[in-house]
Amino acid sequence: RLVTNAHVVQNSSHVRARKSSSPIMFSCTVEWISIPLDLALLSVNNEDAFFSSDAGLLDNVTTMSDGAAAKGTDNTATATTSSSSNGSASASANGDVESHLSLCHTLPTLDDNVTCVGFPEGGSQISVTRGVVSRVDVGSNGVLRIQIDAAINPGNSGGPVFNESGGVVGVAMSHLKSASNIGYIIPTSVLSNFLDMCSRDVEASPAERSSL
Repeated sequence: RLVTNAHVVQNSSHVRARKSSSPIMFSCTVEWISIPLDLALLSVNNEDAFFSSDAGLLDNVTTMSDGAAAKGTDNTATATTSSSSNGSASASANGDVESHLSLCHTLPTLDDNVTCVGFPEGGSQISVTRGVVSRVDVGSNGVLRIQIDAAINPGNSGGPVFNESGGVVGVAMSHLKSASNIGYIIPTSVLSNFLDMCSRDVEASPAERSSL
């Protein structure tokens, strides 16, 4: 499964993903979505083929709505391979080799170094930006968020943000358009709660949400 931002997929009729190591695109299904948390859980429709080669932990997600880029979302964004059971993100290659993105469950502190990885506009390959934690606060929706000064641009949404030890401290979410070097990430504590809710069928599925 893949995790990305809800705003990437919420208005899309088609979602596709590719691994960083392959140009082949795979169709995905949005299994769970939380608008307040801005998180979505995707499943790859052909998992065997998707994970048959070298495990790519970073995935380029493309969204389409009625044959065009989804309005109000990133046309191209990033996702991380996720697991809702063991607190780490994992992908299996050839059935016996696993690669992991370890979730850091400790909230980063001010001035901690972070690295933001994703597929922002301006190129087709992985981009890496670095910065520090500038602020830890609560957004207008009452959800915990972390402000960083590493560049977060359209296309970075849903990508992992690492600490100096290589642990994932958050998921890239947005940037403040009216200012410079102000980006926001979703801390892993929020991500873990979201994955736990998905495993317990707490969050509404896209079909259920559309009927509300």
